[in-house]
Parts: sequence; C-alpha cells; structure tokens
Amino acid sequence: MSNEASWTQLGAALTATLHKPRVHLSDLLLQIASAEYPSLDPLHVDAQIERLALRVRSACDALPPGGSHADHPGDSDPEAGDLRDRQLAAIRHVVFTQDGFRGDTEDYYNPENSYLNRVLQRRVGVPILLSCLLLEIGRRAGIPLAGVAFPGHFLVRTASNVSPTILDPFDRGRILTPTDLQALLDRNHARAPRFHPTMLATASAHTIVVRVLRNLKGAYIRRSDFASARNVTEALVAIHTDDPNEWWDRGRIHLQLHQPLRALEDFRRCIATAPPGPLRKEAEAALQSVREVLVRRN
Repeated sequence: MSNEASWTQLGAALTATLHKPRVHLSDLLLQIASAEYPSLDPLHVDAQIERLALRVRSACDALPPGGSHADHPGDSDPEAGDLRDRQLAAIRHVVFTQDGFRGDTEDYYNPENSYLNRVLQRRVGVPILLSCLLLEIGRRAGIPLAGVAFPGHFLVRTASNVSPTILDPFDRGRILTPTDLQALLDRNHARAPRFHPTMLATASAHTIVVRVLRNLKGAYIRRSDFASARNVTEALVAIHTDDPNEWWDRGRIHLQLHQPLRALEDFRRCIATAPPGPLRKEAEAALQSVREVLVRRN
C-alpha cells in the first residue's frame, strides 16, 4: 500500500473511531503515527504510557496528605481538593521533572513533534501532543484532566469546573494564572482577545485530532514537503468532507506537486462547499487558472 493510500485509509479509520461512544486519545494518535511509521508497534507505545501512569500513581501514594486544598477555596470537599493537588504534583514531577518532557523551542515545526511515538522517544513536542500525553497518563493514573483548545496554544486543566487548575505541558507543566493566560493570548495574536473562562472549555476528541492533523500539515508545508502535506490532507478531507478550507489547501498542495487535474477537482469541491465570500472567489479564480494551463498544454 502506498503512503498516500495509508493516509486515505487513516481518514476512514479515524472517522470510525471518533463515532465510537468511548474514545481514547492514545488510540487516535497511534493511528496517526502508524500511517507515517508503518512498522510501529502500538502495544509497545501503549506500554510506555502505562509505565508512566504506574509511576505517577506510586508518586501520588508516596505524598503525604498536606492540606494544600486551602489554595482552592471553591472546593466543597477539602479531601478531594487535597487529593487533586497531590495528583497534580505527582504527574508534574514524574513527567516533567524526572523524565524531562518539554516543549520543542529549538525546532518547533519539526513534524516529529506531532507523532506520539516520537514525542515519547525524544521527550519533546508541540503543546497539543504533550497535552495529549498528559491526558492519557492522567486517565490511566486515575487523575481527571481535560484538554483545552486555548487559542493558539493547547493546554490541560483539571476536569472540575470549580476553580480548575490550568497546566501548560509545553512549559514543563507550569501552572497558569489568568494573567498568564492573557499573556499567552497577547503573545500568539496580533489583536489578542481578552481572556474569558469560556476559553477553557473541554476540547472534544474530534477537535483534538483535527488540530493535530492541521499542525502536521502546516509543519510539512513549512518544509516544502508537499507530498507529506498532501498525505495529511487525505485524512483531513475524510474527516471534514464539507470543509472548503481543506479542499482549498489540498488543491494548492496538488499544484505544488504539479498535479493540475487533482487540483482542479479540489477547487471544484471547495467551490461546492464554500459559502459566498472571499474563499469561493479565490477558488473560482484558481479553477479558471488551472483550466487555462491545461488548455495551453493541449
């Protein structure tokens, strides 16, 4: 099976998995990694995460009750607050202090930062992959955490909606205050919105998978690796068949690969799914341009 075909099959597999009643992020991320690394042993990667979870549980059990729940006055159950703090202390200590997982600040757009197996091997990654790793370790260690699709920078928070603690896995699990969250917005947006608690809503598995794939697509495009970028779009268009932006991106990638007939079909699909506006006009112009090129060739 060709690599492109593997990614096309991946899109169908991810769509099927996302429709299951219970979805584990590790299953989804291992499906993505297997498309790029066909010899990958998912059981080996799963065992690595399980060992991390076991160490976190042991570290948590070793911590004495402390009364640190006083930092969370909104907690109605002081014992639950204390357990939560010990759990967070344990997972941060094991993952970030002992094992040294961190954000890749030297080569941020390296595609390896978006594959779970490579993140585990290299211990560096982008925010969303490090967050997913933390979520999976937390799930297996009995620590209720949730992913946060914060604008421009994926985060993790405690699952409770009462005084949630926000962690930045890219910054070695640093706990963020509302001031820190506003600083993140200011850093990632030219016209940053004001921070609002609604920005901390739990991200669905669907949202996470699409964001991982779009990060990958962007990483490959930055490297002018258009064949790999095209492969990723195969999965994206399978998941989002009605998203005109994905058809538009794939059309432009096909042009970079000197495949005008494929680009022609992508621009047609973009026009068919896009509402009236700038994107549809751009796609119509691109479609006409490709047609003219094909006429001249003939």
